[in-house]
Amino acid sequence: KEIYFKDIYNSVNIEEIRKRNFKVVVDCCQGVSSFYTEKFLKGLGCDIISINKFPPGKFSHNPEPLKENMKQLQKKVIEEKADIGFIQDPDCDRLAFVCENGYIPGEELTLTVCLDTILKKEKTPVVVNLSTTSLIDFICKKHKVKIYRTKVGEINVVEKMKKIKSRAGGEGNGGVIWGKIHYGRDSFVGMAIILERISLENKKISEIVNSYPEYSMIKRKFEIKNTDKLMEKLKKIYKKEKIDLTDGIKIIRDNGWIHIRPSGTEPVLRVIVEAVNPKESKKYLQEILFQSEVRPR
Repeated sequence: KEIYFKDIYNSVNIEEIRKRNFKVVVDCCQGVSSFYTEKFLKGLGCDIISINKFPPGKFSHNPEPLKENMKQLQKKVIEEKADIGFIQDPDCDRLAFVCENGYIPGEELTLTVCLDTILKKEKTPVVVNLSTTSLIDFICKKHKVKIYRTKVGEINVVEKMKKIKSRAGGEGNGGVIWGKIHYGRDSFVGMAIILERISLENKKISEIVNSYPEYSMIKRKFEIKNTDKLMEKLKKIYKKEKIDLTDGIKIIRDNGWIHIRPSGTEPVLRVIVEAVNPKESKKYLQEILFQSEVRPR
């Protein structure tokens, strides 16, 4: 543990982070975070307020780091006038945050902020999955590096990263991968990178979030019996559009995209849409509902 923490500390500007003495609220979700996060953040000079620390394994709420599960953290950040609030999933490979003003940007912004910060340090191609936000394309274009997209799944991202010698990647669910430390999603790495970014730019986390273009993303899953038949149907419907068949079907348009893929773990169809505004993303979702003849789960 000490060696692991030291590797992360040595990879960021720890002196600048410590100077800020950040006030951080952490939702441990009764997971691994309950045992390690306070010590890790104290090593970065932070003042820590932890919630949902014990008893381990008995979750106070759904532990997925999604907006709807972060209301308690949001309230505590505002109450404590904290600089930021972090939430980790039970095994600490995913991360999301609450801004100092209570705004919850969503887990896609975790990866966006972290990859943007890594690319300021080193130029490297970036690898993410097909369902990850277009904000990653935006930052790759800004830093003039190539972006590669894989099937959904950490193993797929990592294999591609190693193959092309990439040191920056991850998944839009808040899974940050920095090859300089190791090739795996890591919320501790994510926290250190975000705190370094705030320190070096001397900005509030909300100001950093607001510096990116806005996109509207909707994630849903639907009950489906015959996924193969549906996927063939959708291929025919969208054959004249720009599509990617790497993992299910991704329909790519000028103002957004629609990604439809069968789940590998349950009999559902996963649909993720992203567009330049909420109206368009809702329109995309309704389009898929109509074409697929599926119902929300």
